[in-house]
Amino acid sequence: MLRPQGRLAFTSWVEDGLFKTMQDMSKAAVAESFGQATPEGADAPFAWGDEVAIRELFSEHGLMVQVEQRNLVIEEDSALGLNDRWFDLHPIWLTMKDAIGEDSYEKLREETLPIVEGYNEADDGSFRYTLKYLLSEGSPV
Repeated sequence: MLRPQGRLAFTSWVEDGLFKTMQDMSKAAVAESFGQATPEGADAPFAWGDEVAIRELFSEHGLMVQVEQRNLVIEEDSALGLNDRWFDLHPIWLTMKDAIGEDSYEKLREETLPIVEGYNEADDGSFRYTLKYLLSEGSPV
């Protein structure tokens, strides 16, 4: 809900590269744990990482939204360090651990490490990756 002259601003991850791969793997693990298919089509979550989808969503409600893609470089001592940080500390991952159980969670941790290593942009043994995100800002037309 916005006031008549209100403004909105939010950020969202672009779903590609490492982010999309990790997200797809986690969705599949949760779906498998519950004996379900990964949500697709009308059941899929809204595409917050899609500039056109964001603009269309808000234009239907009389809001003009400008969307700008930006980059965020994440760095860690190693790919293993990043993977462990996500699995050990990230609230969304920890919530997933409760949903799928310890054994499935540790299996997923093992499966994601080579993926994280494959997206590494650093060549010195550390880890670096450029995540894309959207900055969306808007107001009533």
